[in-house]
Order: sequence, then structure tokens, then C-alpha cells
Amino acid sequence: MLTEADAQARFPVRVRRAAGFVTLSQTAQYCESCEQELTRYSYLEARSFLGVVSRTISAAEESRAREGYAVQEYLVNEGASGERRIGPTGFDLTYHRNTTIFVANTGFVRGLTGRGPTGFEICTTCGRWRDPHQEGWEQRHRKNCSGTVRPFHLAYRLETDVLEIDIPGMPVPEVPDGLVKFQTTLRNALVLGANLALQNEESEIGGFEREVPRGDLLQPQIVLYDDVPGGAGYVESLSRRLPQAAAAALERLEQCTCLDSCYRCLRSYYNQMEHKLLDKRLVIETLRNMAESAASASVSR
Repeated sequence: MLTEADAQARFPVRVRRAAGFVTLSQTAQYCESCEQELTRYSYLEARSFLGVVSRTISAAEESRAREGYAVQEYLVNEGASGERRIGPTGFDLTYHRNTTIFVANTGFVRGLTGRGPTGFEICTTCGRWRDPHQEGWEQRHRKNCSGTVRPFHLAYRLETDVLEIDIPGMPVPEVPDGLVKFQTTLRNALVLGANLALQNEESEIGGFEREVPRGDLLQPQIVLYDDVPGGAGYVESLSRRLPQAAAAALERLEQCTCLDSCYRCLRSYYNQMEHKLLDKRLVIETLRNMAESAASASVSR
């Protein structure tokens, strides 16, 4: 559960999930990317949690835990200090220092089927979470608290270094969910290549996909960031060494004997919710083109 003080620290956020856009402005009404109306959600930035032992873990509980949560990531502030960097042919890069990444846990994955994010039902007085798998929760809660239960997303903000990678236009792979699989696989391949080229730990670079307006069109992007408060210099180095990272990823994928992905190449503990989307065959040619290109010198805005 949340502490009582944290339960009161609730804020509205306005989101256009289809365009990967979020704003904390209370007056914004429309998405800057697609100009569609924004949807308002309430979220909590929790500073502490208190766990409560309620029962032993059953086989059903283990299965539910493996389902995971729907976590959304957004780039909030690009800022004025970004540097435009020309990467491999067609892959324009923009590096930002101390940019805000907004991460929201919107609830259980299965809760998204057919409707929007359900969030977590939390009492605004005592901070207790209404666990939908616990029978009789309401009765036990009323014995100790008369507060109101409301749905919230759980969120945090990370100030760190960010690298935006514009994905050039290319034919959509002729497979189900081809574009999503291509972008997800390419992001994971670039993170793999960065880990190999920069020799950092696999959990130290995060990333996601989004679309940003470019005139009348929406430009697909991969956003990579140092998953460390304040940044650690990883994506800054990557912005200068993207061809080398692509070459390292290409070598690993081509040497692996699996069909689409496995734990020897693209899969890891950290991307297990994306395993079904990973297919190295979709990105081999793109990585080869990136590896054969030399990055040009960075140009400050």
C-alpha cells in the first residue's frame, strides 16, 4: 500500500497513447502529434510503499504474476539543449541532456482487453490497494478506514540523457503486426548492440517507440535513454558509435542459430513481455545498412 501522505499526492496527466504523447499541462486539450483529443488520467508518484503479507502464493498467483503489467513510457521534455547528430544513412539522431522520461504503470496487461487502462484502485485516505484477487477486501477495508477508492496509474519521472532515432520510411514487413514487430525488434537489437559495443550492463539502457510530427506526416522514432537518474553517458556515446553498435548486434544475430529470437541473442529477462514480437529476420538488412554507414560529426542546434 502507499503511505497516507503519498496517497494524497495525486495529479492528472493527459495522454494520447496511439501517438505516444503525454503532457502534464492542465490546459492542454489536443495531442501535438496527431491533433486528436487527449484522454485524462489520474496518477500517483509514490515515494514509498508498504507491503502487507496476506496469504501464501498459490499456483494461480504465480500464473497471474507472469502476466505482467502494462507499462507506458513517454518523452516529456525535449528541452532546448538538444544536439542534432547525423547518424547512418536515413537515421537522423537527436541527443538531449537531462530530459524527462515519464513512466506509467497502467495496471494488469489483461485489463487492457477491449478497453483503456484500468489502473489500480487505491484508497485516497489510507493508501491501500484494492487487490481484485482478494475476496472480502471491501469488508476488511471498511473496518479500518472510511476513505474512497479511486483508480490511479502509478508513475515516476526520470531525469536522464535521451537519444531520439528517426526511422526512415521503408516497406512494412509482410507479416502480422509487421511494423510493430520491426520497430520493437530494431530497438532491442540496438540496445543489444550498445551493450556489446559500450560494454555496459543490459538493464542500463531503456527505450520505446513513438511518433512525432514532421510537417503533415508522423515520423516513427525509437527513443533510447540511460536508465540511470542524471544519465551515465551511454546514449551520448551511442549517438557517436551507432554504426559500431549496429555491427555488434548484426554479428550476434547472424551467429545465433535460432529462427527468430532466443536468450542467446535478442531475448532477456528485461524484455520478456516483448518476446513474441522479436524476429531478427526483420532487421538483419537494416542493421547491415547501418553498420556500413559512417556517422557524421554532430551539429549543435
